[in-house]
Amino acid sequence: MPEIYPADGTLLRANGEVYVMVSGERQRISDPEALSELTKVVEDSDVGTIDVPTMLTLSEEQLAAVPQGPDFVAEALIEATRQDEVTSNMPRRYMWTRATVSQESGIVSATTRVWTTQPWVGFTGGAMLLLAGQNGEVIGYTNLIQIGVDGFRIPFMTSDRPVPWQQNLSPEVTRRTQHIEIVHTHAPKPRLEAILTQMRDAGKLIGEIAVAVRAITG
Repeated sequence: MPEIYPADGTLLRANGEVYVMVSGERQRISDPEALSELTKVVEDSDVGTIDVPTMLTLSEEQLAAVPQGPDFVAEALIEATRQDEVTSNMPRRYMWTRATVSQESGIVSATTRVWTTQPWVGFTGGAMLLLAGQNGEVIGYTNLIQIGVDGFRIPFMTSDRPVPWQQNLSPEVTRRTQHIEIVHTHAPKPRLEAILTQMRDAGKLIGEIAVAVRAITG
């Protein structure tokens, strides 16, 4: 039997129960409201329907091979959704992201959709989250996620790509997080992380940093 190593945030279904992977362990979801939230299908008139979570159906033997943790307890989540036409050297390039940050576990779960209505020219979009504290000061951020698409008339290629992604941040940071800002950019430029660190250490607020990132990468 092949080994199974589900990523954190993956949902597992077996023996009539549903589990969620947290810190490498499966946690049984006994709360119907928590299960409904975790399996929620996102619907948006502009982006269509996107099923965010990954669900695996396992046999009893496969389930037994996954480490078991305590039952899942719903945590405080901070959510954000954003859509932009990305500023670049061409129009009609778009990005949409829905993201949640778990304050206790530090897990960031998001889906980013990148698409273009340019017929022959694609682009690479970048998505990241900035996390702010009570006074708007940036206290953390995710890596920049890169997603590429092609022009819609290019044969055998895709011009529209939704990509679920996940990152783990320090719970010490996420417990202090009061607001998240989604940043959509054109292809990333060198030294982005260094510039972010400098601005954060200088005490710049989340709005200022978000504007700077869009300008740097636009």
